[in-house]
Amino acid sequence: CLDCAEGWISGARAVGCTACGTGKYEQNRVSCIDCAAGTYAESNSSTVCELCSPGSFSTQGASMYSECNAGQYG
Repeated sequence: CLDCAEGWISGARAVGCTACGTGKYEQNRVSCIDCAAGTYAESNSSTVCELCSPGSFSTQGASMYSECNAGQYG
């Protein structure tokens, strides 16, 4: 049996691997986990979620961050 590449997962008795989608990261090659609020993953097969830059935010499972509006901070 072969290991899935980083960012890809498979279940037991799988015949192939599946990439984690945007807004998720791979954990132990068996599950894709939503990025936490304040982080994001804009590409498929991510192994980590990126921190939002100062003055921006994201919700759980985000594939991109959003800039804070006037009168807000983040």
